[in-house]
Amino acid sequence: MTPPRSTLARLALAPLMTVLACRGGGEDGARYHSRGVLRNIAYPDGQRVLLIHHEPIPDFVSRDGRKRGMASMAMPFGVAREVSLDGLALDDTIEFTFVVDWERYPTSLVTDLKELPPGTPLQTSPP
Repeated sequence: MTPPRSTLARLALAPLMTVLACRGGGEDGARYHSRGVLRNIAYPDGQRVLLIHHEPIPDFVSRDGRKRGMASMAMPFGVAREVSLDGLALDDTIEFTFVVDWERYPTSLVTDLKELPPGTPLQTSPP
């Protein structure tokens, strides 16, 4: 018996949908919220990457699945396609949400971002 056309179509599209989901934003990964200072905006290989000096993230779970936290540091974050960078400048204070996908580089992808008022106090270590 031959499966219905709709089933065949879904089976044929499954690999493509998996690739698009992986490239789309890592929404299945662990989600975190932080604040920090924007230190650099780069476009390696056409991808948007932000260098953000972020506050400590006490609930961060490492690759091995253990809650280890993360100290304040400057690190690269990819940027989801739907996140606008319009109006952002180096040294802006920002608040952001990101997801982690250990199979991608950068492993962290910003999914939401907003600028905070100048002079917002942060709990960051010296750069």
